[in-house]
Amino acid sequence: MKPCIFIHTNEKQIVGALVSKYSFERFAADKNAFDVKLIHTRDYHFLEAHEAPLSAWRPQARMEERRSPVLHSAAFHAARAHGL
Repeated sequence: MKPCIFIHTNEKQIVGALVSKYSFERFAADKNAFDVKLIHTRDYHFLEAHEAPLSAWRPQARMEERRSPVLHSAAFHAARAHGL
């Protein structure tokens, strides 16, 4: 039995997972030494329960939640004073 590398992924990270799989396969010293398999959350429903909501993946949504009007205003005015 060959060793196996499992890469966990979801819809948001599928491109990175495919690149990682390709990298393992392409740059291995012995191409037949191990297998690389993707574990996708859509195939295992118990993993879907641990998925973060879409807003957790949107940096804009997180920034808007944490943004302080006072700090935002101060940063804006400081940048404007320096010609930025």
